[in-house]
Amino acid sequence: MKLDLVFKHLICIKATLVLLLYILCSECSAQDSTHPSGIFKYKELNVGLSRIEYLDFPLPAAAFTWGQTHIYDNNFVLDYQAGVALPTVVTGKIGAGIKIKKSMLLIGVRPFPTFVNLQFSSPNNMDGYWVYSFGYNPINGDFGIRYNFNVGYRWGR
Repeated sequence: MKLDLVFKHLICIKATLVLLLYILCSECSAQDSTHPSGIFKYKELNVGLSRIEYLDFPLPAAAFTWGQTHIYDNNFVLDYQAGVALPTVVTGKIGAGIKIKKSMLLIGVRPFPTFVNLQFSSPNNMDGYWVYSFGYNPINGDFGIRYNFNVGYRWGR
C-alpha cells in the first residue's frame, strides 16, 4: 500500500516537472534563427525503441514535443522540451552541451521517464535537422524502462 502511494507521488512530481518544462518552452520569446547564436523554438517528432526489463524484446516508442534551444556566443547550448509520448503519455527533457560547427552534443536528464540522456544533432540542407538520443535509466522504475534510443526530426520556430 505504501509503495503505491510513493509511486503515485513520484508520478505527480514528474508530471509537474514536465508541465513546468512545457510552460517554460512556450513562454520564452524567440530571436531570428538566421543568427549563429540565439533562441530557437522547434517541434520534434521522434521514434525509437525502449528496453523494458520484464520483456524479452524492445518496445517501440514515439513522441511529439515542443521545445527551445538556446545557443550562446561561446557555443554553449541549453535545450529543453516537453510533449506527448507513447507508451509513457508525457515526456520532457533538459540538456546542456556544446555546438561544434553546425552540430550539437548535449548531456541531459528526463524527469519522466527518468533517464540520463546523450543527444547529438546533425544539420541538413532543409529547414530542420536530425536528432539522435540515447537514454539510460540509472534507477529501477518508470515502467521498468532501462534504456531507449530515439531518432527525431526538428523543424520550425
